Amino acid sequence: MIVPNLLPIAFSSRLAPPQFSPRHFPAVWIHWTTLCALRLAVFARENLDSPEVVLMTKPVRHYPLSTTLPSPPLDFEDALTQVSLCGFAYADMVAVAERPAKHLDALADSGVIVSCGALGRGLAPDQSLDSASVTVRRATLDILKQQVADIARLGATHAYLIPGRDNSSDGLARYGEACQLLADYAGQRMVTLCVEHFPETALPSAGAALEWLEKVDHDNLGLLIDVGHCLISNEDPSAIVAQAGNRLRYVHLDDNDGINDLHAPLLSTGKLTEAMLRKVLSALAHSNYEGKLALELKAPSAETLRLQRELLERLLREARGKDPAE
Repeated sequence: MIVPNLLPIAFSSRLAPPQFSPRHFPAVWIHWTTLCALRLAVFARENLDSPEVVLMTKPVRHYPLSTTLPSPPLDFEDALTQVSLCGFAYADMVAVAERPAKHLDALADSGVIVSCGALGRGLAPDQSLDSASVTVRRATLDILKQQVADIARLGATHAYLIPGRDNSSDGLARYGEACQLLADYAGQRMVTLCVEHFPETALPSAGAALEWLEKVDHDNLGLLIDVGHCLISNEDPSAIVAQAGNRLRYVHLDDNDGINDLHAPLLSTGKLTEAMLRKVLSALAHSNYEGKLALELKAPSAETLRLQRELLERLLREARGKDPAE
């Protein structure tokens, strides 16, 4: 009997505090039942004395798939329905300071679990964490804390920001100080904070973001790698995965032409090849990354989402050494 090493998976799951109404228990119950089953498997593995038991020395990587919620163009409820019907158990969505109650009802009815939240959407042009004004930074931080609280209430384990525009040493230092405060706040709500390297910002490349993260050095602050953005910055995303090590906290998958941030379907433009994508998945399989892989596509159709999920599932099976026909 082959008993996989489930310990890294079982004890890496994290849940937000139970701040849900009774209608939202089903989604939380899925988390807890899965976690309990994995922990029971670990207990059995560690307590079986049968000589037939063979322990695998290397854990089998399993990366749940998520997708950004296609809202807009769809409204929130329809977007959740589409994601669920396309076979996704997880979704990433925009965090807000005040969420309508109907969103909570829609989440409970859909069974979709929130994985990650995008912070900072809808901020006024003069609001930023790298502003020279202490008053502006404090006001911006307060808004972002409300958004973190929102995404934590939905059960998300991750949230992310894009960098500011000030790439001076002082600007990056101010941004770092604010991110440390936000990471402290997020950690209290069991949410990991990430920074996404982003074209035409103060951290336009993954390499620059990792260098900045090294200086900030906060346990609850890590890198969100965006494969599409690596194409624009002419970086090898598989090399970035290896370089990031434990600072890698979340993964976005999308394609583009190497110039514009198109958020196109994977393998659709010719810039991202299947060989490159396989290298990324292989690098992840040899890393300590235990999070999810999130498709970040611009207004995908239901058919596109389904086909992209099937593509990733096939490549992941092959990366784990399984028969693609299984």
